[in-house]
Amino acid sequence: MITKSFASEGQSRVWVLTDRRPGNVNQCLGVAEALGLPFEEKTLEYTWAVRLDNRLRGASLIGIAAESRAQLLAPWPELVIAAGRRSAPVARYIKRASGGRTRLVQIMNPGHAWDEFDLIALPDHDQFTPRDNILSVLGAPHRITPERLAVEAEVWRERFEALPKPWVGLLIGAGCGRWHLGASSVIRRVTEVVEQVRRSGGTLLATTSRRTSRAMIEALSGVIGDNAFVHRWRRHDENPYLGLLALSDALVVTGDSVSMCSEATATGHPVYVLPPPMLSRSPHRRFLDRLLATQRVRPWSREGMTFAVPVVAGRSVSFNAASTIVGAIRQRFGL
Repeated sequence: MITKSFASEGQSRVWVLTDRRPGNVNQCLGVAEALGLPFEEKTLEYTWAVRLDNRLRGASLIGIAAESRAQLLAPWPELVIAAGRRSAPVARYIKRASGGRTRLVQIMNPGHAWDEFDLIALPDHDQFTPRDNILSVLGAPHRITPERLAVEAEVWRERFEALPKPWVGLLIGAGCGRWHLGASSVIRRVTEVVEQVRRSGGTLLATTSRRTSRAMIEALSGVIGDNAFVHRWRRHDENPYLGLLALSDALVVTGDSVSMCSEATATGHPVYVLPPPMLSRSPHRRFLDRLLATQRVRPWSREGMTFAVPVVAGRSVSFNAASTIVGAIRQRFGL
């Protein structure tokens, strides 16, 4: 029997539903951390049934493994933060079990029953029908803050200090749904980046991502050469990604990842984007156009690179959609 007891003094007022998808996890935790209230992370493990359409799963725990179900018990929280289609039925289940008192904040498309969510944060480069419960945000919420960058800078500075400056961070994605980076286009642009870094007398600090193909990694290795710091992403290896964000004098990012571009622009460093031609009509293209129009990023050009801190109209161009979402949560729910 489901009880309707509610979180009280000393209990978690906020639950964050996470799973094994790093992109969704970072978005949820970025919002929760920016909210500043104590929260409890509820990690969801799935069964085959999670692949069912959300219209069939409804407001239920269908598709949720037994060990995850065991942690979804009263007292219920005041607020649930979740991301993506798979977690949406679970959030709806919690709201109904609480007697409708739990507020639901959903990041990205919930897939079904949009009216049951109190706030849905969608990137403004997606095309959607306006609703009262939809919040349009620029890019993806994330966990990059000045405080976190300062900590990572201390961790990685000593490892990089022997390398000549300026340091140019190169963040390689290479995969996003139907749009994949053209290898030849990326290799050509990366070659231009390498040449500019060499002319500046500095060092390239490069990292691949979990989506970068083996073929792309091999091709990049031949272009970048030995006079650089290169990290090849592996699941359990120490990852210098945050160190690169913190310490690079400028960043060059492939434009296929909304999250990676959003995180790079939160650093306050100059950010250059390598948009491959196959993004020309995609939502990612619209996102990049917004960043370019607001001067948060610059298009890559072989003509030159600046290391000056980007400022427009006297303000920093860094941003984090998590702040926008938190502002809406506080205004609408009084948290």
